[in-house]
Amino acid sequence: MENVMVSRLKNLLESQGISQKELAVRAGVTEAAVSHYIKGDRVPRGAILLNIANALNVTTDYLLNGEEPEKDMNNDIEKSYRLLARNAKCLTIEQKTKFLALLLQEDR
Repeated sequence: MENVMVSRLKNLLESQGISQKELAVRAGVTEAAVSHYIKGDRVPRGAILLNIANALNVTTDYLLNGEEPEKDMNNDIEKSYRLLARNAKCLTIEQKTKFLALLLQEDR
């Protein structure tokens, strides 16, 4: 029986149209290592697992347990607000307005 991570990796590569070689480049590992992870022969350790998750735009929990992270809208808004505040000096008025309009949308 295939473990959760192997299944997730295969599904994510297929759904995102990413090759093993491309994942290897994005995650900073060899193509052979990715092949072993996908076969279930090896399990990536800490930093490598995080690199793979980041390369696939998922969390490590999702890869290991198949659990979707709960969406915390307040946390997302707070992060967006901090991002805007940190970069406000670099943005034009139009960019700031567009960003704020996105934050203020009700049914996102």
